[in-house]
Amino acid sequence: MILEVDDLTVELPLGYRRKVHAVSGVSFSLRQNETLGLVGESGCGKSTLGKTIVGLVKPSRGSVTIAGRSITTLKGRELRLARRNAQLVFQDPLSSLNPRRTILNSLIEPMAVWNTLEPDQRAPRAMELLEEVGLDPSLIKGRFPSQLSGGQCQRVSIARALCVSPTLLICDEPVSALDVSIQAQILNLLHDIREQRKLAMLFISHDLSVVHNISDKIAVMYMGRLCETGQTAAVYKQPLHPYTSLLLDSIPGTQLDEPQSGESGESEASGPDPATTTQPLEPPSDVSSAINPPSGCRYHPRCPYADATCESEQPPMRELRSGHFVGCHHPLA
Repeated sequence: MILEVDDLTVELPLGYRRKVHAVSGVSFSLRQNETLGLVGESGCGKSTLGKTIVGLVKPSRGSVTIAGRSITTLKGRELRLARRNAQLVFQDPLSSLNPRRTILNSLIEPMAVWNTLEPDQRAPRAMELLEEVGLDPSLIKGRFPSQLSGGQCQRVSIARALCVSPTLLICDEPVSALDVSIQAQILNLLHDIREQRKLAMLFISHDLSVVHNISDKIAVMYMGRLCETGQTAAVYKQPLHPYTSLLLDSIPGTQLDEPQSGESGESEASGPDPATTTQPLEPPSDVSSAINPPSGCRYHPRCPYADATCESEQPPMRELRSGHFVGCHHPLA
């Protein structure tokens, strides 16, 4: 396993004797050359989970193991070396780059910090990385981030993440700020890089169509907890959790096609179909807060199937189908 997350809990302090339950008891694993798509509505804890995995946020409980080394127990130099195996690609490509550094210097800096190459080898390696992400080094190397488009900046950010040869790539909504046509190019680039380098990838997004295209497995998150995990095709075809079903119903008339045999495994989502009708979504009866989450199942105030058991007992994750887990007392069988 490249990544193992076990009972990870993050509670962030908020004022006097208050805290935000950002992540609560999350567990999953990720293999080499595998992509896990993490989906959920805004504020459910997706980005906090990603930052905790790379060590930017300290967990309150639980463990994170990357390439066989636990970053939650290591300290000092050992922790620093372990964190090198996981790199982040941020949502806003322009603000993630230093505006006062040229593109070439932005790529050389990580190599200098980690001392991965001899000084005279760093510039040629940076040029190779620019070519790998589809940019012309002779045109790009002397420019500043403000002189590039959003898609070009995101390609540079991906190249920077690859400078130290990580085993795990965490993409925190890397295409949400880009045009639709550019999104497809970046997704294809990430897919190719994963295949070539045999990386494990955690892809965080709120766009279910994007996650469907790039992920091998899906994990659905609600208010800090995972409520369903499984193979992408199985989860999209027959969701088991009411919240997952609600998320899929929120895609307006979009048909998600299965990969054809003999293809690379990527699937495509067609555009909204005017002939397709969907049931209007009911407004939530109660939107709870992560500061004071509800008891039992955290989704029960919004769930049409909730009963007294849901209000008092947190449902465990159960494997109802092969590799398909759900945390629900009344799954949609």
